[in-house]
Amino acid sequence: DVVQGKHPEPLRMSNAETPLVSDTEDDNDDTKVALSSLNFVEKMLDYDRSDATLLGLQTLSSLTDPDKMGIGTSSSVSTALVTEGNLVGGKVFMMITARRPIEDELDEQYDLAMSIIANVLRNVNGNISSFYREALRPILIRDLEKAEKKPQRSYTAARCLEPLIAKDHCVTDLYVALETAKNVGEARHNALRVQADKCMRLIDEQRV
Repeated sequence: DVVQGKHPEPLRMSNAETPLVSDTEDDNDDTKVALSSLNFVEKMLDYDRSDATLLGLQTLSSLTDPDKMGIGTSSSVSTALVTEGNLVGGKVFMMITARRPIEDELDEQYDLAMSIIANVLRNVNGNISSFYREALRPILIRDLEKAEKKPQRSYTAARCLEPLIAKDHCVTDLYVALETAKNVGEARHNALRVQADKCMRLIDEQRV
């Protein structure tokens, strides 16, 4: 439409469509409302529009963040996302695994999706299917190795990696990539340095 000189209508949502989580409800009710909000997220991800996709991802990022939603609610949402057949979890996973490195216009979606995965992996203690684990592994290593270009993305990759280390089949691969990221972090991204070092210490403990 934009090519033809037309501009798409701004995304409109009724109050009934927007996800609401009340601070006044007890934890169980909060969790039920949060899980029902996944329907909203699914609807946003179904739109073939970047603004709808970003809104859905931003909502999901909040729903999986224990600092915003509490441990119980964020864990329930995260567990739902990694359950086999969950449509929202599958779509987020596809955004990460199907993205081509040259698709810079999708960078914001990719980075949001990765931050969601980092939240989810922490909330479920890395308990995901071997299929997801093996598909994510080379992507996390790649993002760590490219820390010089994208240090914040590398930091998110290190967050994702932390709960996966215990069950990894070749931690040496991870260690080399983490060393690269840590060196960049020491120069210009302290959070990356701290997170990479944390992961490396976990690997050292596993080797003992």
